[in-house]
Amino acid sequence: MPNPTVTPDRLDKYKKQLYQSGAIGGLEGTLVGLLSGFYILHTYNHGRNVKAFSLPIRVLYLSSWCVAGIVFSTNVEKSRIVKQMLVEHNIKREQFLNEEFNRKVEGKR
Repeated sequence: MPNPTVTPDRLDKYKKQLYQSGAIGGLEGTLVGLLSGFYILHTYNHGRNVKAFSLPIRVLYLSSWCVAGIVFSTNVEKSRIVKQMLVEHNIKREQFLNEEFNRKVEGKR
Protein backbone atom coordinates (compact mmCIF):
# COMPACT_ATOMS: atom_id res chain seq x y z
CA MET A 1 0.00 0.00 0.00
CA PRO A 2 1.33 3.49 -0.78
CA ASN A 3 2.78 5.49 2.08
CA PRO A 4 0.28 8.22 3.16
CA THR A 5 2.98 10.59 4.43
CA VAL A 6 3.10 14.12 3.08
CA THR A 7 6.13 15.35 1.15
CA PRO A 8 7.83 18.58 2.28
CA ASP A 9 6.73 20.35 -0.92
CA ARG A 10 3.13 19.38 -0.34
CA LEU A 11 3.40 20.42 3.32
CA ASP A 12 4.71 23.85 2.30
CA LYS A 13 1.80 24.16 -0.13
CA TYR A 14 -0.70 23.34 2.64
CA LYS A 15 0.94 25.81 5.03
CA LYS A 16 0.77 28.51 2.39
CA GLN A 17 -2.92 27.78 1.82
CA LEU A 18 -3.60 28.02 5.56
CA TYR A 19 -1.67 31.29 5.91
CA GLN A 20 -3.51 32.84 2.97
CA SER A 21 -6.82 31.66 4.35
CA GLY A 22 -5.96 33.08 7.77
CA ALA A 23 -5.03 36.45 6.28
CA ILE A 24 -8.25 36.63 4.27
CA GLY A 25 -10.28 35.54 7.30
CA GLY A 26 -8.57 38.16 9.45
CA LEU A 27 -9.46 40.87 6.95
CA GLU A 28 -13.04 39.66 6.72
CA GLY A 29 -13.34 39.50 10.51
CA THR A 30 -11.89 43.00 10.84
CA LEU A 31 -14.37 44.29 8.28
CA VAL A 32 -17.28 42.71 10.16
CA GLY A 33 -15.95 44.11 13.43
CA LEU A 34 -15.60 47.60 12.00
CA LEU A 35 -19.03 47.68 10.42
CA SER A 36 -20.87 46.17 13.36
CA GLY A 37 -18.83 48.26 15.82
CA PHE A 38 -19.71 51.50 14.05
CA TYR A 39 -23.36 50.49 13.95
CA ILE A 40 -23.44 49.62 17.65
CA LEU A 41 -21.46 52.74 18.55
CA HIS A 42 -23.80 55.09 16.73
CA THR A 43 -26.95 53.31 17.84
CA TYR A 44 -26.30 52.80 21.54
CA ASN A 45 -23.61 55.34 22.52
CA HIS A 46 -25.74 57.67 24.63
CA GLY A 47 -26.96 57.91 28.20
CA ARG A 48 -25.82 55.22 30.59
CA ASN A 49 -24.08 53.20 27.86
CA VAL A 50 -21.28 55.73 27.26
CA LYS A 51 -18.95 53.95 29.71
CA ALA A 52 -19.25 50.69 27.77
CA PHE A 53 -17.82 52.25 24.61
CA SER A 54 -14.35 53.18 25.84
CA LEU A 55 -11.36 52.70 23.56
CA PRO A 56 -10.05 49.47 25.16
CA ILE A 57 -13.46 47.84 24.76
CA ARG A 58 -13.61 48.90 21.10
CA VAL A 59 -10.14 47.50 20.44
CA LEU A 60 -11.04 44.24 22.19
CA TYR A 61 -14.25 43.98 20.16
CA LEU A 62 -12.42 44.55 16.88
CA SER A 63 -9.57 42.18 17.70
CA SER A 64 -12.00 39.45 18.78
CA TRP A 65 -13.77 39.67 15.43
CA CYS A 66 -10.39 39.50 13.68
CA VAL A 67 -9.41 36.35 15.61
CA ALA A 68 -12.83 34.80 14.99
CA GLY A 69 -12.42 35.39 11.25
CA ILE A 70 -8.96 33.82 11.26
CA VAL A 71 -10.11 30.75 13.19
CA PHE A 72 -13.22 30.22 11.08
CA SER A 73 -11.47 30.57 7.72
CA THR A 74 -8.54 28.34 8.68
CA ASN A 75 -10.94 25.64 9.92
CA VAL A 76 -12.82 25.75 6.62
CA GLU A 77 -9.56 25.60 4.66
CA LYS A 78 -8.29 22.75 6.85
CA SER A 79 -11.40 20.70 6.09
CA ARG A 80 -10.92 21.37 2.36
CA ILE A 81 -7.31 20.24 2.56
CA VAL A 82 -8.28 17.07 4.44
CA LYS A 83 -10.93 16.25 1.82
CA GLN A 84 -8.40 16.83 -0.94
CA MET A 85 -5.86 14.59 0.79
CA LEU A 86 -8.46 11.83 1.23
CA VAL A 87 -9.41 11.97 -2.44
CA GLU A 88 -5.75 11.79 -3.49
CA HIS A 89 -5.13 8.90 -1.09
CA ASN A 90 -8.14 6.99 -2.43
CA ILE A 91 -6.93 7.49 -6.00
CA LYS A 92 -3.47 6.18 -5.09
CA ARG A 93 -5.03 3.26 -3.23
CA GLU A 94 -7.22 2.31 -6.19
CA GLN A 95 -4.22 2.47 -8.53
CA PHE A 96 -2.21 0.27 -6.17
CA LEU A 97 -5.02 -2.28 -5.85
CA ASN A 98 -5.53 -2.39 -9.61
CA GLU A 99 -1.80 -2.95 -10.18
CA GLU A 100 -1.72 -5.76 -7.62
CA PHE A 101 -4.83 -7.35 -9.10
CA ASN A 102 -3.35 -7.18 -12.60
CA ARG A 103 -0.09 -8.77 -11.37
CA LYS A 104 -1.97 -11.67 -9.77
CA VAL A 105 -4.16 -12.17 -12.85
CA GLU A 106 -1.12 -12.17 -15.15
CA GLY A 107 0.74 -14.50 -12.77
CA LYS A 108 -2.02 -17.13 -13.04
CA ARG A 109 -1.81 -17.25 -16.82
